[in-house]
Amino acid sequence: MLSDEAWRYYLQAFIIYDIRGMISHEDVVFHLTNGFADADREELLNPRRYGARTRWDSAVFRCSVFSPKQVSAIVAYLNFKLEEEGERGYYAQVIREALANYWLGRT
Repeated sequence: MLSDEAWRYYLQAFIIYDIRGMISHEDVVFHLTNGFADADREELLNPRRYGARTRWDSAVFRCSVFSPKQVSAIVAYLNFKLEEEGERGYYAQVIREALANYWLGRT
């Protein structure tokens, strides 16, 4: 598992490799959508360790450092993945929720 800083550093490479079909799993999409679903706003991350921090809080913290240009690239990538997998794809619903709940508001 990468630290938040390392994940942000390598994200552009992960996105490029995924677009080229060189990644065999969907970890990129997962990490860009995890925490931004409707249900994540109230779900506690780990109360014994983080108290009242929710999955949403953690995701916002992790992704808040991206510049507007980086956010635009992330939105384009998530839209690409949504189109690629179709409306009934495994990640389609969480991609739509992440875009609506967080990413589009940052552009």
